[in-house]
Formats: sequence, structure tokens, C-alpha cells
Amino acid sequence: MTASTSTRARLGAVLAAGALMIGAPLAGMAPANATEPVAKKKASVSKSIAFKCSLPAFGDFNHTGKVTVTAKKAKKSAKANVTVKMAPMTIAGIPDGLGITTELQATATLKFGAKTAKASGKSNIEVKSKLSVPTLKGKANVGKKAKKSVVKITKLDFSVPAFEMSGSCTPSGKNTIGTVKY
Repeated sequence: MTASTSTRARLGAVLAAGALMIGAPLAGMAPANATEPVAKKKASVSKSIAFKCSLPAFGDFNHTGKVTVTAKKAKKSAKANVTVKMAPMTIAGIPDGLGITTELQATATLKFGAKTAKASGKSNIEVKSKLSVPTLKGKANVGKKAKKSVVKITKLDFSVPAFEMSGSCTPSGKNTIGTVKY
């Protein structure tokens, strides 16, 4: 059974009109043109970094943990707001279950390209073998025209003022965390 030319033309017109009616509300939801470049900003980078640490009361220890650095800057600003989050440090010799809470202060020294920046913070922590590192905040002078920076961690200093103890950690291997884009 074959349809006549006029029947096919009418069917085609009905289908085209239906497609236009259905497609019209969806037109606003269509994805952007795939040929247009979409600028992707990667303000946060993370990597597991190995550290060699020293805490005089407990000796030297190794620590490997995830370090996350977030850096955001306004388009015409020379400074980026920096946030550093680190995995808890495991320190042998500190027993669990002491029930002691005290303040831990920490400062990370970072490199944003050739520029050095510091991020600091403090928080009350429970004294145990796995110490939580506070969220660290600071500013990095990366320059007004900077669009990206390679981020490295060069040192972590920490202290427990109530116990008059302080220590530090330096990367024992590669210290590049990644490249942030502004």
C-alpha cells in the first residue's frame, strides 16, 4: 500500500508542526553550542603528599596525607584568598582516650608559582594519636594578570601552646599539589 504524494506532504507538515510545538519549550534548555569554548576554573587542587615531621617530645615521624588547596581571586585583584585543608596527622606515642582538649595552631608555607604565601589557623582538638589539622586560611599575592598558578607546599609548622610543644613537617618527596586556575 503506497501513500499518495499529497498524503505524504500532509503527514510531513503535521510532523514538522508537532516537532516545532514540542521543541519550542525545550529550546531554552538546549546545551550551549559545542564549538564555543567554555572557560573552566579549577580553584581547588588535592594531592596526597608525604612529609617528614619532627615533634621534639615524640621524635621524628612520617606522615602521608591528602592536602587540598583552594585559591580564589577576583578578576582584577592581585591577591587570591587561600584555604588549605589537610588529612589528620598520626603521631606515634600519643595515647588515645586521654579526654584532653586543647588548641592546635598550624601554618602552611606554600608556593604559588614563584610567590610564597602562608595560610594559618587554629582549632580546639582532642589530644589523641590522630591529630586533626585546622583549616588554614591566608592570602597569596599572585599578581593581577595571573590566570593560573602551580601550587606547592614547602612546610607545615604546628604547635600546642598549652603544652609548650611545637613541630614541623617538610615534604619528603614531590611537593606539587596541582595547578589552580583563577
